[in-house]
Amino acid sequence: MGEGFKKSYGMTIGADFSVYKIDDYILHIWDLAGQVRFSQILKAYYIGTVGCLIVFDITNPDSFQNVPTWIEQLVKNNENKIVPIIIVGNKADLRESGKSSISNEKAREYVKKLSDWTRFDVPYIETSALLGLNVEQTFRNLINKIDIEQAQLQNQ
Repeated sequence: MGEGFKKSYGMTIGADFSVYKIDDYILHIWDLAGQVRFSQILKAYYIGTVGCLIVFDITNPDSFQNVPTWIEQLVKNNENKIVPIIIVGNKADLRESGKSSISNEKAREYVKKLSDWTRFDVPYIETSALLGLNVEQTFRNLINKIDIEQAQLQNQ
């Protein structure tokens, strides 16, 4: 976000960090490698997480199948806390190109099951980094969910 789409973007090795300001919020964004071989070195990055975007590539079934593993890693490595989550299907622009993709219905069906498991309504949104489709709105939605959760915690 903020830097635009990078055509030469490569696979994340370990973790990438960026800071993004949106309204009065400063987001510290960790882009963690999704490959299993990096899972051991990523544990420390989950600690203190207050919200999470779980992003998969809609044109990559393996990426979609990893979503439950990524959520499990988040909860396990963040002191078993379930935080606000949004599931994001990226590369929505490729669906129209005829490239094979995870259907919107299949993703929503999985997210419904996830919502039943957590105490949160877990939304699903599709984005396109290439087109800038729903990218900023996704972060705004997460900020809103975090605000609601933080207010509820303060009222306990």
